[in-house]
Amino acid sequence: LELHASLAPHARVAKVTGVLHAPWITVATSEEAQLYEKDITITKAHIDDLAQKATAKVTPTTGEAFEKVVVRTELNGYPTGHPIGKAAHRAHVVTLTGSTEKTVFAAIQDALTKSLPGRAPVLRSSPNITITVLNPLARRTPHYSALDITSEASGILVVSSGKVQSFVTIPIGWRSLIRELAKKYVTTPEEATSRLRMAIEESCTGTDCMSVLSSLSDVAPQYTKLYAESFAKIAEKERMPSTMIVTAPPDIAPWFVELLARLDFAPFTDTGNPFVVQRVQEQHITDFAIFAPGVQPDAGIALDAAFVHMRRA
Repeated sequence: LELHASLAPHARVAKVTGVLHAPWITVATSEEAQLYEKDITITKAHIDDLAQKATAKVTPTTGEAFEKVVVRTELNGYPTGHPIGKAAHRAHVVTLTGSTEKTVFAAIQDALTKSLPGRAPVLRSSPNITITVLNPLARRTPHYSALDITSEASGILVVSSGKVQSFVTIPIGWRSLIRELAKKYVTTPEEATSRLRMAIEESCTGTDCMSVLSSLSDVAPQYTKLYAESFAKIAEKERMPSTMIVTAPPDIAPWFVELLARLDFAPFTDTGNPFVVQRVQEQHITDFAIFAPGVQPDAGIALDAAFVHMRRA
């Protein structure tokens, strides 16, 4: 914010987009289709009408619906990102509604407005960000599971043919690792994070690394249990795509990738095989977001920046 205040007026922030993640959100998808007697030229009014009918079907499970957006459009059965002006006899839209508790919504709006006065913040959900950015990048893999690991929770998103099938909040995030290490070594979270990073990067001595890795093995069952319970809940309705895309802080993302790939979650996947795990890295979306020298790369921030640029395009 200090940097922003020092910039020339033309270089200052013009718009503010806030991204809400699990556990602060719930999302729901809906769809609506219209069959016309003959080919017509699709206009914005046609898409808006279908979107309104689709979102009207959704009753938010929490207090404040902060976004109602079209996340997929099909004309004559084929997906398109630019339907306006095209001829079609059938139009189909899929919408996503993101909601949060009223108190959370008010607090976020207040904080953003005070930090950057004069700009009306736009709030978006992490599932909206994920499918907007990853769907075009995953054309060869239109069916995927996406795990967004935040500080205190994880959000698991299931996407099939570009459509959101499920979104479940898992009540454990990456901070559980830090807390366990800080408790064991009677140290600060910052020091625990440093030890964790060195162990994952194998940049510490053998004894120190083995001690940290042993501590990670002790906490792994917490993740195994909660992840398996949530995966089983999703699989009751439909098995999960075996391609798993993980977003997590870059320092500790490799541990989560190894955990998910190593454990046998095969009973919950559509192939009956373990997850094939990939993680989002900043180099995947350098067309939209490049980190300046000295700035710690972060895949989550890169996704958010890519989303903003793609929506402006």
